[in-house]
Order: sequence, then C-alpha cells, then structure tokens
Amino acid sequence: MVAFARVMQSRLPVMLASLIVISSGPSTAQGDPDPSTVLVTVAQANAICLIETETLPAEQAMAIAKAFLTQQGITASRSNAVQRNQDFNTLVLTYIQQRGGCEQLVQELKQ
Repeated sequence: MVAFARVMQSRLPVMLASLIVISSGPSTAQGDPDPSTVLVTVAQANAICLIETETLPAEQAMAIAKAFLTQQGITASRSNAVQRNQDFNTLVLTYIQQRGGCEQLVQELKQ
C-alpha cells in the first residue's frame, strides 16, 4: 500500500494538469479545481478502476485511496464534501476517460 501511495504522489503533477484541463469543459465547475478536489477525484477514479478491473478487492482499493488522501492532508470530512459536489462524478468519469479507461489507468498505476 505504501508503494502505491508513492507512485500516486510521483504522478501528482500529471494528475493535476489533467484535471485542470478537464475542468475547463462546459459540463464541469467553473475555474480550476482546488487541490483537494483534484486529489479526491484522482484517488476515487483510481479506486473505481482498481475495483472494476478486479485488480484489488473494493475494501483494499478504498483503503489505499483513503491512505493516500490522509497522506496528502485531506481529511475524511473534506473528501466527503468534495464527493457531494454536483460535478464530482463528471470529473471522475472524465478523468478515467482521459486516462484511456480503467484498463489503461490501472496499467499506468502498475508501472
């Protein structure tokens, strides 16, 4: 789990850039997303794809996402607030699509 969090952290600049680009679309919130929104979106997208591709059981994928967010200083209450935003699902799905779908995203995570 620690190794996965390190990989996630090393890819933060790319993740941030990707989310800033997708946030400029007409169906998402106006302006660039704040860093906590970016981190929660990426963590949730990664967890969804790890589960969907059956790479990890749901409990383990969600634990990794939670540990990653905690390491980044994102509290559970902040994460929940981000996930309640009306544009959150759009951001997650767009991020997954932009990464080439779940199979491609998981392959990138494994590298």
